[in-house]
Amino acid sequence: MKLARLFLMFFIITQSCKQTSKDAKVVVKSKPRVEKKSQKLKEIDIKSSTDSIVFDLEKYIVYFVKSKKECWSTIKVQNKISNKINRLDTKANMCFEKNTIEDFSPNQKYLLLHSIEKGILEIDSNKEEVEKYYCIFFDIENMKLSEKNTDLFCSGEWNNLNEWIISEDEKYKVEELFGNGTD
Repeated sequence: MKLARLFLMFFIITQSCKQTSKDAKVVVKSKPRVEKKSQKLKEIDIKSSTDSIVFDLEKYIVYFVKSKKECWSTIKVQNKISNKINRLDTKANMCFEKNTIEDFSPNQKYLLLHSIEKGILEIDSNKEEVEKYYCIFFDIENMKLSEKNTDLFCSGEWNNLNEWIISEDEKYKVEELFGNGTD
């Protein structure tokens, strides 16, 4: 009987140890992995209303104003140090769709803008409204826009080195994005 009790106690102890180590593994596995980019981008405070979106960055506050059907025609940038506000107006037929924090470079100096250009296509006597999507990069500090980009180029993402990555083989440094940009 004592042998059976000892065996039972040994079995219970070994099972509880296994359970404890198994639980410990679960705790370790469930610990979220946080990358530097995510931590930096989480510092962006976003405020939204029907007529504006405000991104509160580390050095700047970026305002999207003058909305028509959630497409904004004016961007204002306020420097937090100098309190100076610069304004970027677009052409009458162009506006910007809503941005997310993923559109900002990790260093919060550049922003991918989702641009829509609207126009009228007239063939014979038929008129049709048309829209064209472009992505444009915005240098927040210098208030500078890149050239318009389309298609696959717009599907990229920022990496931790503030490069625009379309694929493993196709990467662009910020200087390359703005090399032929317009003001």
